[in-house]
Amino acid sequence: MKKLIAFALVLTMTLSMLVVTTSAAAWDGTTASASLKGEGTEASPYLIESAEDLKYIQVQVDAGTTFEGKYFKQTADIDLGGKEWAPIGERTAKPFIGLYDGNGYKIVNFYQTFSYRFGGLFAYMTTSADFTPGLINITLEGKMDGGNRVGDIYSGALLGWCQQSNNNPNKIVLANCKVDVDMYLDVTGKGITGDIILANVLARSGYVNVINCVCNGDVTVIADGSKVTAGGVVGYAPDTDVINCVNYGSVTAKTTAAKDIYCGGVVGTTATSKIALKIENCINYGTVITEGGNACYTGGTVGCSAAANTTIINCANVADVSSQSSSASALPYAGGVLGYSNKAGVAVEKGYNNGYIVTINDNKTGHNPGGIVGVLNNASDTTCLKDSVTTTGTFKGWMAATNPATDCIVEADAAVVAAAVKAIEDIVNAADSATVNGITFKFAEEAPVTPPAPETTAPETTEPEAPAETGDASLLFVAIAVISLAGVVIVAKKREN
Repeated sequence: MKKLIAFALVLTMTLSMLVVTTSAAAWDGTTASASLKGEGTEASPYLIESAEDLKYIQVQVDAGTTFEGKYFKQTADIDLGGKEWAPIGERTAKPFIGLYDGNGYKIVNFYQTFSYRFGGLFAYMTTSADFTPGLINITLEGKMDGGNRVGDIYSGALLGWCQQSNNNPNKIVLANCKVDVDMYLDVTGKGITGDIILANVLARSGYVNVINCVCNGDVTVIADGSKVTAGGVVGYAPDTDVINCVNYGSVTAKTTAAKDIYCGGVVGTTATSKIALKIENCINYGTVITEGGNACYTGGTVGCSAAANTTIINCANVADVSSQSSSASALPYAGGVLGYSNKAGVAVEKGYNNGYIVTINDNKTGHNPGGIVGVLNNASDTTCLKDSVTTTGTFKGWMAATNPATDCIVEADAAVVAAAVKAIEDIVNAADSATVNGITFKFAEEAPVTPPAPETTAPETTEPEAPAETGDASLLFVAIAVISLAGVVIVAKKREN
């Protein structure tokens, strides 16, 4: 009797272990849901429960629906199955203007070729006069490679392009996103002479705040006829603040064309802006390499600042930076924090570097790389370098006499930089929200990982078809367990009698 009851309990426990939420089924590459649950309001957002639901957004935006003012919330991990993903939105008047909240869940096995002018999970967003569009709390994992496009390529793994629409004062928000997408683009021999811009979060920005984003994917672009811009987080950044962002992936840009390369561990280049810009509390851990081209603007944090009135503050680089130009008439530029700027009001403050910085031209001669800045050259005394520390080489490659450098430490102990990096990490890790346009967006914690179901040996007899719904399956397992237990007890009682 005791043995039978023990067996029944074991059976019940085994069956109950099967009652778990199974991982998302991989997407088939084509199917889209017919509709979404929810109403699209802040109180009742559209629910994204599957890859088919995500595809629904892509299909609707492609048909001309912008979803302006609408809210979306992901409620489960999504597996895109490694199938080609057509980006959401297109710059020919097909933007996405909603707010997508990943809610701490993942989107995995994302795959896309470079076959689109504007590429990424989302391709195109614009601002809204009465609403703050954005992408928040998204975790994206996968890769981008291949493709047959001949022409400009603007690909951010998360978002390709965003811009201000009709001079709306509101910015777009990209916050608390984790992107681990390896991007590899080799277009040699394809005759591409246009621009190529690549980055893990955002390729080309306009009127957006990028806050608390972490990137792990490697970014590599090789071209033979194009101007190239690459960044670990953001590629080309006009009218953009980049705050509390960390890059772990390597960033490599090469071209044989007589055109420029802009490459940075966090930001490839800032650009002419309507407003003062800020790059703040950012860290780069990935190697940054440029090679070829006319001139190479290469930085551990920011490759080039082509926008006046830009402050790069409390940023660090702890990886090697290499800039090699193929032109004898154009020097390679490299800095641990900033590679190059000749604009007024560009200030680097509290910059930290513990990486080896090297510049090489076609005859292998070095050109004064800077531990903090490669070149800082503008007549304005607001273009300056302050309170910065480097463990390798001089803090500056070349600076105009009118650009002051104050309280800078050269060849400091590595522990000094390590302490500064740790302090920046603490700021990034402690952040739990972002405020844009006066609206506070809460950061979601990463959703718990569902434990896998235990492996079981399939019985030799034919099993009935499993119910379609997880809830029905749960009830079935419980029913089987109860019936089995009851049966054992009845048998035991009969034997006792």
